[in-house]
Amino acid sequence: MLQQLINHSPDLKRLQDEGYELEVKGGYLLIHHIPYVTHLREVKYGILVSELSLANSQRTIKPSTHVINFIGEYPCNADGSIITAIQHSNQQNLGNGIVINFSFSNKPQSGYADYYEKVSTYGTIISSPAKSIDPLVTEKTFRIRENSIDTDVFQYIDTNSGRAKINLINEKVKGQKIAIIG
Repeated sequence: MLQQLINHSPDLKRLQDEGYELEVKGGYLLIHHIPYVTHLREVKYGILVSELSLANSQRTIKPSTHVINFIGEYPCNADGSIITAIQHSNQQNLGNGIVINFSFSNKPQSGYADYYEKVSTYGTIISSPAKSIDPLVTEKTFRIRENSIDTDVFQYIDTNSGRAKINLINEKVKGQKIAIIG
């Protein structure tokens, strides 16, 4: 199902073709293996997490927000100072086992045209200091995650709950049979 979404979405296809490791979970796009520098000047790897806006659950449309989330320690410059230009907010549980540590804001004047532009921009901002320390690190693993779309409660990718940040409510009814009357 992930490959079908990628094949119908030129921006996701370009990310995959360039080697980004993609996953869709709980209505979010996760980009694994993003190198970053810690405050101790160590190179580690984190995960970018973006809301996912879809048309008819089949292809991506323009991202609804310029904000992106991050799982990992706070990314720093090569000297160990934090990258202040993108600071936004702190830890949040998005549901479906996704607990982000930070969110970042780097808004272009007209927003991001697509997920390729959004992911590659944040990927460059966060990974450039790591590459200056170790030129061999890369966010492009060319690893393909098989069956990495989790449809959870619904039988489709529920991006609405992710945008509204109510995935935790869905987890409460997961596995139950519910009827809506009226």
